[in-house]
Amino acid sequence: MKNLIKADLRRIFKRKSLYICIVLLLASLIRALLLALSESGFNATGIINGMHDGLGAAIGKLLITIPVFFAVFAHEQSSKSMLCVLGHGLTRGRIIAAKLLEAAILIMIYFIPVTGLYAILIGDGTETGMSPDQMGCAYIFILLAAFRLFGYIAFTALIFFLSTSTTVGVIACVLFSYLFDRILLITEMFVDLSLRDYTFDGQLDWAYLTIEAGGFGYQIITAALFVAAAIAATVIFYQRKELEF
Repeated sequence: MKNLIKADLRRIFKRKSLYICIVLLLASLIRALLLALSESGFNATGIINGMHDGLGAAIGKLLITIPVFFAVFAHEQSSKSMLCVLGHGLTRGRIIAAKLLEAAILIMIYFIPVTGLYAILIGDGTETGMSPDQMGCAYIFILLAAFRLFGYIAFTALIFFLSTSTTVGVIACVLFSYLFDRILLITEMFVDLSLRDYTFDGQLDWAYLTIEAGGFGYQIITAALFVAAAIAATVIFYQRKELEF
């Protein structure tokens, strides 16, 4: 499994698209920050609003989830390398675990410059007037944003391994990263029920709001259970799926 991850990461790191998407992501985040700072000024409110607008925007999410999905999963389908690995004794569960670990590593790589960008602006909090609690919440928001994107990839992986179709996987990636949340928000306009609160996104949002208010943010546990359930379902269904060699 370690050799599979190393080989995949070597291949992925050679792709120029990875670095192009990181640059585009940073550009979109800087744009969101500049817009927020122009409205609120160079202060805690401006930086926090810029972070929320940048990492919460659809383009920011898609510039990470789609490239990560393609890098980790799409190549495997076209080259049939997963089938070759299965033929050499690696179990399907280990393959899924390896692919999700690769996705987590890539998301971490994306967030290294992202965190650096915000860390430069936040500094020690003296210039922006950010309190220690606000600074802590800012970094927690970044961590939750990274976990949110990993959750999208985990949900997408379930659909991909069930369908073994890159096209279906891309559609699922867009659905989980952007459309599903929008569909729920529109639906709530016609029904007297907060449907989104009970979803993965809703639980993460409530977790952040609870932490921001000084609470524990226990909703993160529910969100983690959503991801764990998706991974477990992926393993169960993929183990039962008949593959064409």
